[in-house]
Amino acid sequence: MDLFPRTGEFNVTPLFVQRTLGFGFGLGVLGSVLFLDIQRPGLPMLIWLIAFALAAIALARRARPDKCITIAIWSLQAISAAAVLVVYLNPVTIVLMLAMILLASAIVVMELRGSRLHDVSIYDFLISCLRLPPQALTGCFVLLGNIDIKAGIKSANNPAAFAILRGLIIALPLMLILGALFSAADASFERVFNRTLQFFGPDMPEHIVITFCIGWLATGLLITIACKSHESTSTHRFNFRLGEIETTVVMGMLLTLYLVFVGIQLPYLFGGKEIIESTSGLTLADYARRGFFELVAVSALTLAVLLLLGGTTNSRRRFRSLALALLACLILIMISAAQRLLLYMDSFGLTLARLAATVFMVWLGICLLLVAFNLIRRTDRFLVAAAVYSAVALAFALALSSPPQLIANFNIAKARQNSVPVDFQYLQSLGAEAVPVLLNEFDRLPEYGRCMLARGWVQEFDLVNTAEHDWRNWNFAYERARNALSLRSGELVELAADCCASPLTALANPTRECGLYTY
Repeated sequence: MDLFPRTGEFNVTPLFVQRTLGFGFGLGVLGSVLFLDIQRPGLPMLIWLIAFALAAIALARRARPDKCITIAIWSLQAISAAAVLVVYLNPVTIVLMLAMILLASAIVVMELRGSRLHDVSIYDFLISCLRLPPQALTGCFVLLGNIDIKAGIKSANNPAAFAILRGLIIALPLMLILGALFSAADASFERVFNRTLQFFGPDMPEHIVITFCIGWLATGLLITIACKSHESTSTHRFNFRLGEIETTVVMGMLLTLYLVFVGIQLPYLFGGKEIIESTSGLTLADYARRGFFELVAVSALTLAVLLLLGGTTNSRRRFRSLALALLACLILIMISAAQRLLLYMDSFGLTLARLAATVFMVWLGICLLLVAFNLIRRTDRFLVAAAVYSAVALAFALALSSPPQLIANFNIAKARQNSVPVDFQYLQSLGAEAVPVLLNEFDRLPEYGRCMLARGWVQEFDLVNTAEHDWRNWNFAYERARNALSLRSGELVELAADCCASPLTALANPTRECGLYTY
């Protein structure tokens, strides 16, 4: 299994070296300008990915014109993921969209090496994902090894090079003088001009480091995407094989363990609260809390083992029958995990982690059904593609539904229905996306709830400071929340400064005038 690129894999010409290094350096400079000292990376990431996609297509148009459509399609997915971060920005959305960007990159690398997503095996797909980081890190060495140093020295002695240098020496002082005059005439130009000068000021070493790191990685990805490879991932195969006896022993032992666990879990699955508490010896909350993530991990690990054994066994018939029985047990285990999660959410509300776990469990269930379907059909074709497409669909659906809004609506509705307290500290920590929901309920909150939210909002959204903010940090959800809060900024600032002056008193008596929000 060769994860690192070799110089012999690529057809590299001097013109390609110059163009790729130029694009890589430009992307590094752009990344330094966009990403240094930012708080919300959505808009910078969108701009950078668009620039990277254009550079990749421009290079591939000459070297690999037949792959331009593939590069464009998956680049569009990566750009769409970055666009989602411009609209919504929360921990779950960030993780999901970064995963979608990396997934798109891995699929491009895989297809450019000769394997189609619809026909690729699990092993080849994993190899493509594993190849991406080392190729991004080492791909630049391919270009550096093809640079003609003697030709570079000769070009440096060219009279045209000295003419360009003299022109820069004359133009730079004029640029500084005229820029200073334009800055005095217009405040907007002054901000742009000052930011440009800061690039060459005390932050210059940091800019150089960021430019080098981003440029190096971008160049490595560009050469991986744009160069013609002489190797296909389809040549990689497992040499290790399992016979009928080994397959039967491994699958039989796993199936026995799962049958015992499922047999113990069946009373809980079809019983109510009383059966759970009397049989397990745990309270409903302890039962719900205990084991959910472990059961999800067991399901994911067993699915991986099934896929691995399916690619290494020589006894497909015996494996197929045992695997279908094991998958039936896995589905029951997933039902048990789902029951625990629903019980926990009913008792303690919804959080980002619980919502993400729910969606992951749904995707894992889809994968289990896909594997079972392929075992019945006796083929692995379309398995990877179906798993990838379902993951993309679920990831974008969850991100665009705004998880913080879902959580705020769910928890407030649950509090209204069951007359239980609301955790204002957690709701406030959800950020800008939860603000519209909380503002709709704000006037109905007791003093302690309004106080906690007001203090958090004044600090997070800087309602006291009305100065113009950095355009790179623009985010739709943040700006919408800040505009809504600005309409009540005076009230919120006063409330944050005055109400519930003693937090200890409020926490010690949470159900009275400074109490938690109880319907």
